[in-house]
Amino acid sequence: MIPVLDSPDLAAVRDALVAADRVVITTHLRPDGDAIGTELAIGLALRALGKTVTILNTDRVPRNLDWLAETQPEGLLIVYESGDLGQAEAVDQADALLVVDANVTHRLGAGGDVFKKAGRPVLLLDHHPDPETWFDAACVRTDVASAAEIAFELIAGVDPDLIDEA
Repeated sequence: MIPVLDSPDLAAVRDALVAADRVVITTHLRPDGDAIGTELAIGLALRALGKTVTILNTDRVPRNLDWLAETQPEGLLIVYESGDLGQAEAVDQADALLVVDANVTHRLGAGGDVFKKAGRPVLLLDHHPDPETWFDAACVRTDVASAAEIAFELIAGVDPDLIDEA
C-alpha cells in the first residue's frame, strides 16, 4: 500500500464527510479525468460507508470519459439543471457539499453559485493554488499533480479497504 500523507486540513475535510449522511459533490466546468475520477472515487467510497451521495456537475462528462461514467450507479453522476427540484432538494438536504479540483466560483459555472449560497458546509479538495476563502474546510495540496492523489489519501485515511478497483 502506498503511504498515506495526512494533515490537519485533510482530516478536517475527511471528518466532515464521515460525519455527513448526505453529500453533494461538484467540480469545474468541462470536467477532465482528474475531476471526474476524484468525484467518483470519493462518491463511491462514501456510498460504501452508507452515505447518500450525488455528484452534480454543471457540464456533462466529456465524450472521451463516457466509459467511466457509464459504469457508475444510476443517479450518482448528474448534470446541473437550473430549476430542477430534485437537484435543489439534494443540495438543500445535504449535510456537506464538496468541491474537487476547482477552487474559485467562476470555474464551477452555475453550480458554483448554488453551492456558495446553499447555507451548508462547503468543503474543498484541490491541488491548485490560491483558493477563494468561502470554503468551510479546505485541503489544498499544490505539491501533488492531481486532486485524485488527495482523494486517495482521504479515502485511505477513512479505511484502506475502501480503495478498490472502482
